[in-house]
Amino acid sequence: MSQEAAAPLVPQPGLSDLLLNLFVEPRTALAAILKRPGGFWIPIVASVVLNLAFTSIWVGKMEPQQFMRNELEQSGRLEKIPPDQVETVIEKQSRIIKPISLVSAVLAPPLVVLVLGGLFYFVYRFFYGGEVTFAQSLAVVAWSSLAVAVVTIPLLLVVFFTKGDWNLNPQNVVQANLSLLLDRETTSRALWSLAESLDVFTAWFMFLLASGFGLAIRKPTTAALWGVVIPWAIYVVGKVGLVALMS
Repeated sequence: MSQEAAAPLVPQPGLSDLLLNLFVEPRTALAAILKRPGGFWIPIVASVVLNLAFTSIWVGKMEPQQFMRNELEQSGRLEKIPPDQVETVIEKQSRIIKPISLVSAVLAPPLVVLVLGGLFYFVYRFFYGGEVTFAQSLAVVAWSSLAVAVVTIPLLLVVFFTKGDWNLNPQNVVQANLSLLLDRETTSRALWSLAESLDVFTAWFMFLLASGFGLAIRKPTTAALWGVVIPWAIYVVGKVGLVALMS
């Protein structure tokens, strides 16, 4: 019997093992993920389950009309609607917020992975000349997204239950960003949008992406980081500029 045949099989890490290592030993976890990138569908399914569970709880407790009123006020659109049409607009939009939220909970994870996976595959193949495959790109994005979701979704539920107000936009509930230092009433919408973008969880997500793609193209995380930061910066500038134009 050959030595290769006699060598014991090394069990592949499971979902829980990979997730745990993404927190404590991210490069070890990402190296294992890159060896078997075909399992990128596993974190996508897990993300859908998490999103759907949270969204089901949220829409069950949220009052659609009050939620839409809050959204229109914070976006500045309420003041642009003729007073005699405000209630009609709120009523129409409140009818679709729950079904749209549930559909988005299912569709958002795979779409995000597909879009970002395609973007970073192009960045690291074209600009870095790395030999990363499309499946590896999808896997790095999918597992990194799930790691962040495992932390942020339970945190969202804790904050919602603590505040007791479910009529808030989940995107604005956990303020782990520079908007904590600003007063929304006196801050311009463009500056507020910029402050919200400078987020702790976004930074962690970008670090995981840079770590994974750095391993894939055989470069240090610091070198691969620019491939993530520059597209993110372009997105933020575009988002802030759009908010400024619409204000």
